[in-house]
Amino acid sequence: MMENKTGMSHIGFMLSFSIFVVFLIFAYTILWQENFFSEGKQNVADILEKNFIKEIESNVTIATIFENASGYDCVSFDASDFENYSYYIVKENEQIVGAYKTENILKMEYDGTPTLFKVYFSDSSFEGNTTSNSNCISSDIKYIQKRKEIFEEKILETDDYYKSAYDYLKEDLKIPYERDFGFEFEYENGTIIKTEEKNILGEIYVEEIPIHYFDAGGNFLEGKIRLKVW
Repeated sequence: MMENKTGMSHIGFMLSFSIFVVFLIFAYTILWQENFFSEGKQNVADILEKNFIKEIESNVTIATIFENASGYDCVSFDASDFENYSYYIVKENEQIVGAYKTENILKMEYDGTPTLFKVYFSDSSFEGNTTSNSNCISSDIKYIQKRKEIFEEKILETDDYYKSAYDYLKEDLKIPYERDFGFEFEYENGTIIKTEEKNILGEIYVEEIPIHYFDAGGNFLEGKIRLKVW
């Protein structure tokens, strides 16, 4: 009887040990899968961030002009070097200045005091003001800066694209077939627009990106983009 109890005890130990080993393998598999898929989502998010930023950027050229002549209500300059841009806006001390363009000559309102104008040219639209002032003094560009910037208009266009042609946008952004994505845009004032996520399976990986963006009025503001991958 003693030998039988010892044998049964040995079998029980082996059974318990086997269950423990199976549990360890199961736990390791779950943890490995979670880590694998998490890393996979992060890699996709890195690709998405790079391509998404390209999607919402536009070229911007900023021409700086200084004028201090008196006796005029308008400043003009030759804008033929910027004819490849569709839109422009003129600002003085961050305020929109009335302007219009005729035969590649851009004319801007002027009050006769020393003024530094900044003229923003872009392929994304601005909502500027026009002017009827015509007693102009011709001025020269003092400084030109070229850069790429994020535009509110482009973000809203991408949001519309997401809603109307998600699969095509996903392809444009080079998102793998087995993954899906969404995004949020938070304005400087805290207002948020976000996509309605599709086909959610499992945990959502979220990456937040602080940005600066131009609104339609040519204001350069702070905001946030949140990219989501699942």
